[in-house]
Formats: sequence, C-alpha cells, structure tokens
Amino acid sequence: MAESEGLLASGEFWVAVAFLLFVLGAYRPLRRAITGALDERSARIRAELEEHYNRIGSPFRTAEHFAILDIIDPRETRGILCDWIEDAYEVLMADRHPSRRK
Repeated sequence: MAESEGLLASGEFWVAVAFLLFVLGAYRPLRRAITGALDERSARIRAELEEHYNRIGSPFRTAEHFAILDIIDPRETRGILCDWIEDAYEVLMADRHPSRRK
C-alpha cells in the first residue's frame, strides 16, 4: 500500500494521466480534421490532374496542335493493319525458312 499511496500522491503520475486522457480525447477529432484536410487536398489535386489530362488527351486537340488534318479511327484501320502484319510475317518466315514458301 505504501507504494500505491506514493504513486497516487505523486504529481508526475497525475500529469501522465492527464496527458494520456488528453491524447485519447483529442486523437479522434484531430485525426478527423487531418484526414479531412488531406481528403480535400487530394480531391483538388485529382480534379486538376483530370482537367489537365482531358485537355491534352483529346486526339482532336493534339491533331489540331500539330496541324494534322485527318485522324485515323482505329476501328476502321485495325483489320487492315492486322492483315498487313500477317502478310509481313509470312514474307519474313518465307525468307528465313525456304520450305514455308507458297
């Protein structure tokens, strides 16, 4: 009992208890305030980046910037390119392996 009475009577003990209660009481509101500020900042940065990439990501604006008059639609040319690649592959394989010539 003498030790606990000495501990409870100690000013350092009560300072430590008060500090612990302050930290526990202030932790949640401070955490909410900090994460809220960070969330607002990240939302602002995300919006700025999206605006920037939307501005430079448009193929029409890029073509206009470089004075390109026509933009090729991949849906129209993909099949042609695939056929060309198959033909080029066959030519290369025929040059490397004469037994594959038609």
